[in-house]
Amino acid sequence: MGGGSNGVNLDLQDEIAHQLALTTTQSVPESDTLSLYSAALSDAETLMLTRDQCLHLQATYQDNFTSYIPYLLETQWRGEEDSDDDRTMVSRLELPILMHRSTTSYNYKRTLIIASELIRNSVYVFPDAESYELFKHLRACSKKMRKNSVVLYDEDSNIQRIHSKRNENDDTVSFFKRFASCTIDSRSHIIPLDYKVKGLGLPLFKIVVPYMSIFRRKTPYMIFRKYLEKPKPPTQSETIEDEQFETFDFCTVHIKTFQQYKRYTFVIQPEDGPQFKVLAFQNNYRPFTDFNYKDTRFRVFGTPIAMAYLAHYNPELKLHILDRKQPSLMDNLIERKTSVNTSVQGKLQSSGEELSSSGSSQKHKEPQDAIPHPHNPILLLNIESVTSATYNRTVPHEMPPFGRFLDACVYRKNAPLLPKKYSEVGKIDVYQDPSEMANPNHSSSLSVDLDSLVLSTILLTLRETNVRTTVKHPGQSHSSKMGLLTAIALNSGGSMNTSAVI
Repeated sequence: MGGGSNGVNLDLQDEIAHQLALTTTQSVPESDTLSLYSAALSDAETLMLTRDQCLHLQATYQDNFTSYIPYLLETQWRGEEDSDDDRTMVSRLELPILMHRSTTSYNYKRTLIIASELIRNSVYVFPDAESYELFKHLRACSKKMRKNSVVLYDEDSNIQRIHSKRNENDDTVSFFKRFASCTIDSRSHIIPLDYKVKGLGLPLFKIVVPYMSIFRRKTPYMIFRKYLEKPKPPTQSETIEDEQFETFDFCTVHIKTFQQYKRYTFVIQPEDGPQFKVLAFQNNYRPFTDFNYKDTRFRVFGTPIAMAYLAHYNPELKLHILDRKQPSLMDNLIERKTSVNTSVQGKLQSSGEELSSSGSSQKHKEPQDAIPHPHNPILLLNIESVTSATYNRTVPHEMPPFGRFLDACVYRKNAPLLPKKYSEVGKIDVYQDPSEMANPNHSSSLSVDLDSLVLSTILLTLRETNVRTTVKHPGQSHSSKMGLLTAIALNSGGSMNTSAVI
């Protein structure tokens, strides 16, 4: 028996070494570097991926299937278990469905930029880096662009900008007759309306964190206010300094803490659509959070766990899709008020018969105050000791990651000593179907679909919890105990400001 187990371990080690060898590249002389470039593939330096590139998200979601190591190992093991007859038979491959679409439709990787404003202590989310740079340029030249011009709304709410010339003798009476039915817009927009109506340089969200939610239960944990490309005409009761005219509450987040998990309630209100809710449960004993969206079971890795002391800040959150037979905290939710009676009845049955790990949705009335079932396999797993097999059961193998959040402290090494007016906080990578873009310009806010907006709000909310419950100091890796103590001293008394970043 001992020799057999050693043989299996050696085979597993050889397989892992073989997969890692496929992702390594060998150095070549400088004279031969031109051979790495192909005329047919001028945009790619080489056809081989390095080990670090395998950890990153590829250009399209389908490309990740060739670089995600757990999927490659799972496919290899399944191939070895198939019989010779199964290998010779031509079978039809079933493409997995992700948010009611095929995985082959997600051919565009969108990189959302999160930036903070120093003076206003505001945080914005942009469609991409080009939109962020245009926003900074428009904010710097906003006064110059508004000079000698006026914005008018006609009877049909169409927007036009009228420029005046000093050297031209215009007839004032004829001017007022021409625009007598128009309404003058004297409000201060975040960017000029010429760019706002096209969604160019316009942020997607302005993130508001009401810290009174710590003391008041009904106060939202976070609020994501989405900017309107075409605001409504001004009214007489509206003040010029009011910023509510160009935004609306797209998502309000409420949180409730239990012993083994935290429950997030995302109330989503699209601009043109009905309101809906998304529930997410964060495991307090394991670093992941589960939620369902559009019949797809997601899991976010990298969330903090409940500890008696301040833990290290995790600068990365990864969005995965759970396997079909993998349990989730979203499986078989029950009403909190009847949880005691349900747990008593559940003792008469085994957890395997009672709970369905496939996550198939049953047609029944959704609970108003939903919580996971006490006999959920994940909650039972929290009681067991932490082993490598325990973590192996939580990592998906069938599908690669779909998105991630990365803090700016990881990829921006040369941080300025003096704070700037606008600074980049982090970025979110998420895949999108390019055929459903309302605007072909990827830098326009109109090109971002609803799914990307919802997933980004969930990732940013989990990042906010990560900041509040861990020690974070920009530019510090916390690689030693002294660094951790220094970070605690630097963050003491200023933790609210650190949390105010998002």
